[in-house]
Amino acid sequence: MKLYVCWGTFPVPWPRRGGSWRPGAHPCKKAYDALKEAGHYPEVVKSYGLASLPDVTSGRKEVKRLTGESWVPVLVLDDGEVIKDSKNIVAWARRTRPEAPAERRPAMPTDERPDRATAIRLYRSAAQGYDRRTRALQGYRRRAVERLSLSPGETVIDVACGSGTNFALLQERVGSEGQIVGIDLSPEMLAQARQRVAENDWGNVTLIEAAIEDFDLAVLADAALFSLTHDVLQSPGAVANVLAHMRPGGRVASFGSKSAPRWAVPVNLAVRAIARRYVTTFAGFEQPWLQLQKAVDRLEVESVALGGAYIAWGSIAEQPRQ
Repeated sequence: MKLYVCWGTFPVPWPRRGGSWRPGAHPCKKAYDALKEAGHYPEVVKSYGLASLPDVTSGRKEVKRLTGESWVPVLVLDDGEVIKDSKNIVAWARRTRPEAPAERRPAMPTDERPDRATAIRLYRSAAQGYDRRTRALQGYRRRAVERLSLSPGETVIDVACGSGTNFALLQERVGSEGQIVGIDLSPEMLAQARQRVAENDWGNVTLIEAAIEDFDLAVLADAALFSLTHDVLQSPGAVANVLAHMRPGGRVASFGSKSAPRWAVPVNLAVRAIARRYVTTFAGFEQPWLQLQKAVDRLEVESVALGGAYIAWGSIAEQPRQ
């Protein structure tokens, strides 16, 4: 589900006209707090702008498209139902709770190990518009793919392939005679990947819906790409399973976000604000590649994006399939 708000879910720093300063009185905050208390953790979309002014922001335009008005908050449920006005959202939250609240956890990253169920919920919300939101990262994706040194006819695993944003880059290098295996846990992201494959008539792409710890292949790959896969890299079982499906001497490359130096406070704030939409843990965020480093000869790491991201690559000396 998505919750469209104004500038955030925090109290505004001024009282409304004729009212007193009450931090919990802001309608967007009241709606968000009620949803959290009921066990719902929506994706928050900041609309910015002001409802009384022309719709100059994309967020306000989307709200108007959904409701016919520019006022927020607006809640869009997973089935497409739209609920507008803070009072109606609060009422819905109080009478509607998740089916299994004891098993649900906040869609907020912790310092614990990755959580599969939370990841599935995160990407159910993030799937729509994912390509648009991450388009600016395509240059880094390309650089990671280049580090794999792929040749025509080779087989490459796209680990946690998502919507298939790397497929075109991989196709350029392995050609129609090569093979691309995309694996992902999220049904919604894989649906977009299937559509991408069908639209481009790529007959050499195999898609597998599975956790990375659990997938199995009948062939061994020449290379594996870990692109924006922080949770996967923090799971020793997931990394081991990928490497077990690779030939001795196979190549790996990884691109993702990481903590910048501590003095780069603005970078770290921005990186974490973006990453929390897509990861379930911040464990290992200082050096996300450490699990790869244990199995790869001379893993090289390049810091990019002002220290808030990295590209790592190397080769496996000997990793027979277990």
